[in-house]
Amino acid sequence: MCNSFGNIVLGFFKDYLVSTKGLAVNSVSSYSDCMRLLFIFAAKKLNKKIENLEMENLTDEVIIDFLNYLEKERNNLPQSRNQRLVIIKTFFSFIAGKCPELIHVAERIAEIACKKVETKIISPLTEDELKLFFERINTDTTKGIRDLMIFRLMYNTGARVSEIINIQLSDMSLDSGGTLVLHGKGNKERIVVLFKETID
Repeated sequence: MCNSFGNIVLGFFKDYLVSTKGLAVNSVSSYSDCMRLLFIFAAKKLNKKIENLEMENLTDEVIIDFLNYLEKERNNLPQSRNQRLVIIKTFFSFIAGKCPELIHVAERIAEIACKKVETKIISPLTEDELKLFFERINTDTTKGIRDLMIFRLMYNTGARVSEIINIQLSDMSLDSGGTLVLHGKGNKERIVVLFKETID
């Protein structure tokens, strides 16, 4: 038999996401946000209190209604909808291992298709456009110097914004050519070589 709803949710976050998968804090927060929205939606739809929800209440019909709600009422883009669906599928895959009697529900949820998303190719800036962009930054001020450094780092490294804002001084080595350690998703690290203009 399946454990209580609360224990299953706790096990998913504490034991599975944190201990087993070793997800970063931001990733766990994203999972938490999705599941919180789902539980609130399901409780309202079923006219129940969240603490009275049971695993059997989270059917594939409820999940589909939730995904439609995200798009129509919360104005989520298909990409965000798909991301939420992946999180929900991960949750129910975990459930299937804990509650054999709910495997059929997990299977139906696994069959819910992601929405097709158009992939737009964004043309990169030309060298002249980049040069003009950097020249337009006012480096007579401290904020201007900061902005130029941030944009040069992003151009130089291809780093995400989250990677840039998490840089510590200890991650930089300006000797022997110059390198930078970037801390990415899932606590992954990579070392990039810095251009002379970036070092300057």
